[in-house]
Amino acid sequence: MSVLLISDSHYSGRYIAKAYNDEKPDAIIFLGDGLSGFLEFRDYELPGNVDTYCVLGNCDTELIGEYAETQAVSIRGIRFYICHGHTLGVRSGLQNLFAAAYGYNCTYALYGHTHVKNIAEACGVTAVNPGALEKGEYAVIEIKDGKAEIIQKTLD
Repeated sequence: MSVLLISDSHYSGRYIAKAYNDEKPDAIIFLGDGLSGFLEFRDYELPGNVDTYCVLGNCDTELIGEYAETQAVSIRGIRFYICHGHTLGVRSGLQNLFAAAYGYNCTYALYGHTHVKNIAEACGVTAVNPGALEKGEYAVIEIKDGKAEIIQKTLD
Protein backbone atom coordinates (compact mmCIF):
# COMPACT_ATOMS: atom_id res chain seq x y z
CA MET A 1 0.00 0.00 0.00
CA SER A 2 1.22 3.46 -0.91
CA VAL A 3 0.38 6.63 1.07
CA LEU A 4 1.10 10.11 -0.27
CA LEU A 5 2.18 12.42 2.57
CA ILE A 6 1.82 16.14 1.85
CA SER A 7 1.83 19.37 3.83
CA ASP A 8 1.98 23.11 3.35
CA SER A 9 0.66 23.33 -0.20
CA HIS A 10 -0.60 26.83 0.61
CA TYR A 11 -3.31 26.35 -2.01
CA SER A 12 -0.93 25.15 -4.79
CA GLY A 13 -3.55 22.87 -6.34
CA ARG A 14 -1.41 22.01 -9.32
CA TYR A 15 1.25 20.58 -6.99
CA ILE A 16 -1.32 18.41 -5.22
CA ALA A 17 -2.52 17.05 -8.57
CA LYS A 18 1.05 16.52 -9.82
CA ALA A 19 2.13 14.61 -6.70
CA TYR A 20 -1.02 12.48 -6.87
CA ASN A 21 -0.59 11.76 -10.59
CA ASP A 22 3.11 10.93 -10.16
CA GLU A 23 2.46 8.47 -7.31
CA LYS A 24 -1.11 7.14 -7.77
CA PRO A 25 -1.33 6.28 -4.04
CA ASP A 26 -3.94 4.22 -2.23
CA ALA A 27 -4.29 6.95 0.41
CA ILE A 28 -3.32 10.59 1.01
CA ILE A 29 -2.47 12.27 4.29
CA PHE A 30 -2.63 16.08 4.22
CA LEU A 31 -0.93 17.78 7.17
CA GLY A 32 -2.43 21.25 6.93
CA ASP A 33 -1.86 24.72 5.46
CA GLY A 34 -3.84 24.74 2.26
CA LEU A 35 -6.55 22.40 3.49
CA SER A 36 -9.39 24.01 1.52
CA GLY A 37 -7.40 23.53 -1.70
CA PHE A 38 -6.77 19.89 -0.79
CA LEU A 39 -10.47 19.37 -0.03
CA GLU A 40 -11.39 20.85 -3.41
CA PHE A 41 -8.95 18.45 -5.11
CA ARG A 42 -10.34 15.55 -3.06
CA ASP A 43 -13.95 16.37 -3.85
CA TYR A 44 -13.62 17.13 -7.56
CA GLU A 45 -10.55 15.33 -8.92
CA LEU A 46 -9.65 12.40 -6.69
CA PRO A 47 -11.06 8.94 -7.46
CA GLY A 48 -13.41 7.69 -4.76
CA ASN A 49 -11.27 4.66 -3.94
CA VAL A 50 -8.44 6.75 -2.43
CA ASP A 51 -8.62 7.12 1.35
CA THR A 52 -7.86 10.59 2.71
CA TYR A 53 -6.86 11.88 6.13
CA CYS A 54 -6.36 15.56 6.88
CA VAL A 55 -5.81 18.03 9.70
CA LEU A 56 -5.88 21.80 10.10
CA GLY A 57 -2.77 23.94 9.86
CA ASN A 58 -2.26 27.41 11.30
CA CYS A 59 -3.26 28.96 7.93
CA ASP A 60 -6.53 27.00 7.68
CA THR A 61 -8.57 29.29 9.94
CA GLU A 62 -11.60 29.25 7.62
CA LEU A 63 -12.12 25.57 8.53
CA ILE A 64 -11.75 25.76 12.32
CA GLY A 65 -14.52 23.71 13.90
CA GLU A 66 -14.96 21.52 10.82
CA TYR A 67 -11.66 19.61 10.96
CA ALA A 68 -9.41 18.51 13.80
CA GLU A 69 -5.90 19.77 14.49
CA THR A 70 -4.69 16.24 15.27
CA GLN A 71 -5.72 12.66 14.59
CA ALA A 72 -4.46 9.21 15.43
CA VAL A 73 -5.21 6.76 12.62
CA SER A 74 -4.40 3.14 11.81
CA ILE A 75 -3.44 2.21 8.28
CA ARG A 76 -2.78 -1.46 7.63
CA GLY A 77 -2.14 -2.01 11.32
CA ILE A 78 0.36 0.83 11.74
CA ARG A 79 -0.57 3.75 14.02
CA PHE A 80 0.07 7.28 12.75
CA TYR A 81 -0.30 10.49 14.74
CA ILE A 82 -1.01 13.27 12.25
CA CYS A 83 -0.84 16.99 12.92
CA HIS A 84 0.43 20.21 11.42
CA GLY A 85 2.70 20.74 14.40
CA HIS A 86 2.14 24.41 15.17
CA THR A 87 0.26 23.68 18.42
CA LEU A 88 3.11 21.40 19.55
CA GLY A 89 5.89 23.93 18.94
CA VAL A 90 7.73 21.85 16.33
CA ARG A 91 9.83 24.85 15.29
CA SER A 92 11.44 24.73 18.74
CA GLY A 93 11.88 20.96 18.95
CA LEU A 94 10.05 17.68 18.54
CA GLN A 95 9.73 16.55 22.16
CA ASN A 96 6.02 17.50 22.39
CA LEU A 97 5.34 15.75 19.08
CA PHE A 98 7.03 12.56 20.24
CA ALA A 99 5.12 12.69 23.54
CA ALA A 100 1.77 13.18 21.79
CA ALA A 101 2.38 10.30 19.37
CA TYR A 102 3.58 8.06 22.19
CA GLY A 103 0.49 8.94 24.21
CA TYR A 104 -1.73 7.71 21.37
CA ASN A 105 0.34 4.53 20.98
CA CYS A 106 1.52 5.61 17.52
CA THR A 107 4.68 4.40 15.83
CA TYR A 108 4.83 7.41 13.49
CA ALA A 109 4.30 11.12 14.09
CA LEU A 110 3.60 13.01 10.86
CA TYR A 111 3.84 16.80 10.87
CA GLY A 112 4.46 19.87 8.72
CA HIS A 113 4.64 23.59 9.57
CA THR A 114 8.43 24.03 9.37
CA HIS A 115 8.66 23.59 5.57
CA VAL A 116 11.77 21.46 6.20
CA LYS A 117 12.02 17.77 5.29
CA ASN A 118 12.93 15.73 8.32
CA ILE A 119 12.97 12.22 9.74
CA ALA A 120 13.85 11.77 13.41
CA GLU A 121 13.39 9.02 16.00
CA ALA A 122 12.86 8.97 19.78
CA CYS A 123 10.97 6.81 22.29
CA GLY A 124 10.06 4.24 19.63
CA VAL A 125 8.37 6.91 17.47
CA THR A 126 9.54 8.04 14.05
CA ALA A 127 8.69 11.66 13.23
CA VAL A 128 8.37 12.57 9.55
CA ASN A 129 8.03 15.98 7.94
CA PRO A 130 7.57 15.72 4.15
CA GLY A 131 8.65 19.33 3.61
CA ALA A 132 6.48 21.91 1.88
CA LEU A 133 4.50 20.91 -1.18
CA GLU A 134 4.57 24.55 -2.28
CA LYS A 135 8.32 23.93 -2.79
CA GLY A 136 7.60 20.62 -4.55
CA GLU A 137 8.49 18.48 -1.53
CA TYR A 138 6.49 15.48 -0.31
CA ALA A 139 6.93 11.93 0.96
CA VAL A 140 5.57 8.49 0.21
CA ILE A 141 4.95 5.85 2.85
CA GLU A 142 5.13 2.32 1.46
CA ILE A 143 3.43 -0.17 3.78
CA LYS A 144 4.09 -3.86 3.30
CA ASP A 145 3.89 -6.78 5.72
CA GLY A 146 3.19 -4.52 8.70
CA LYS A 147 6.23 -2.31 8.07
CA ALA A 148 6.46 1.22 6.70
CA GLU A 149 9.20 2.68 4.53
CA ILE A 150 9.40 6.48 4.23
CA ILE A 151 10.65 7.91 0.93
CA GLN A 152 11.25 11.66 0.72
CA LYS A 153 10.63 13.05 -2.78
CA THR A 154 10.63 16.24 -4.84
CA LEU A 155 8.39 16.97 -7.82
CA ASP A 156 10.13 16.87 -11.20
